[in-house]
Amino acid sequence: MMAWSHQLRINADGKFEHYVDADEKYVVTHTQTVVLGQWYHVAGVAVGGGEMRLFVDGQEEGTACDVGDLRQKLDRWFVGSASGDGMGYFEGTIAEVRLWNLPRSEEEIHSEARKVLNGTERGLVGYWRMNEGPGAMIFDFSSYNSVGPVKGEPNWTANVVPLQDGTSSG
Repeated sequence: MMAWSHQLRINADGKFEHYVDADEKYVVTHTQTVVLGQWYHVAGVAVGGGEMRLFVDGQEEGTACDVGDLRQKLDRWFVGSASGDGMGYFEGTIAEVRLWNLPRSEEEIHSEARKVLNGTERGLVGYWRMNEGPGAMIFDFSSYNSVGPVKGEPNWTANVVPLQDGTSSG
């Protein structure tokens, strides 16, 4: 049985959402519509028994909400997948995916939104740069080395992602 929990997605109105299926379903929605062809850094933060928040380009968006207990022991991450709850496959370009095991502050998210990380930052448990090109696997640049299979037929592009060179302070 598949269990979905955290999602960063674009809803039917073309707005980013941070969705969490915990003891109930929770959603924080961005106030602006996504502009085709524009790069965004999108981050979601959820703390069990605390708040759930959405950040777009390092700025908090939407209205934070209180969440209950988060699902435990989920062990799979899907990027661009048709993830249930009416969400289809992502049609766009994804530069990288970062997964943290601690809540990030608005300041941390903002300061590192466009930086290439070194992979050893405190709390970073997954860091997949989507720049390897065609292949059967995506490699994790964090110290956890979680390799994931590529499914379907993604369109690998040579788009220039607006990231800054250098590493974060961690």
